[in-house]
Amino acid sequence: SAESRTHSELSRSCTLQVVDSPGFLLFKEFCLSEIEEGVPQLKFYEEIKDYEKLDSEEERQSRSRQIYDGYIMKELLSCSHPFSKKAVDHVQSHLAKKQVPPTLFQPYIVEICDSLRGIIFQKFIESDKFTRFCQWKNVELNIHLTMNDFSVHRIIGRGGFGEVYGCRKADTGKMYAMKCLDKKRIKMKQGETLALNERIMLSLVSTGDCPFIVCMTYAFHTPDKLCFILDLMNGMTPASCLLTPS
Repeated sequence: SAESRTHSELSRSCTLQVVDSPGFLLFKEFCLSEIEEGVPQLKFYEEIKDYEKLDSEEERQSRSRQIYDGYIMKELLSCSHPFSKKAVDHVQSHLAKKQVPPTLFQPYIVEICDSLRGIIFQKFIESDKFTRFCQWKNVELNIHLTMNDFSVHRIIGRGGFGEVYGCRKADTGKMYAMKCLDKKRIKMKQGETLALNERIMLSLVSTGDCPFIVCMTYAFHTPDKLCFILDLMNGMTPASCLLTPS
């Protein structure tokens, strides 16, 4: 039916969004920690992606043969190759002609993504790792948020370029820390590069799941401020903890 086709297309799109981005690290971590039977496709996928990054044809010649021997031929000989004959023929015909384009293993990428759309990916969608991936996508897509999307509360910290406020997102009710950098102060102190680097680094580390890093969920700007929406961490500041005898 049209509905089932639409669901299938959305599922494939979602899978591709995850495995073809930094979200792959979250998906890999989930599989290694939560899936007991293992997901051997992930290593194959990583090998192909490393191959696609190679610049010289000489390097691709060598790596393509290693991948073919280690993942394709080895499984063909043991009659355990789970991929289609079409994918095998595509790679074999190119290797026979000594043609090694970056897209040599593309049919395998498509089939690996299709194979991951089952129970494993559904479990991933229900996990905290997928929530973190969605937060990263919100940052990446630069969703057009404004101050009107948040209810701003008291100041919880101050810095060289601005203040940090407690805030609540209007549509979800979730509490965050809103770090507001004043554009005039940034320009006056020639801190443009520093502010930009902070934005970039926050977006990169927010794809992980480290309990010691405050992650950024959203970012936007107003005519006079740059705003980073961060995890709200309850408790004292590091300085307060060091000064507290207990």
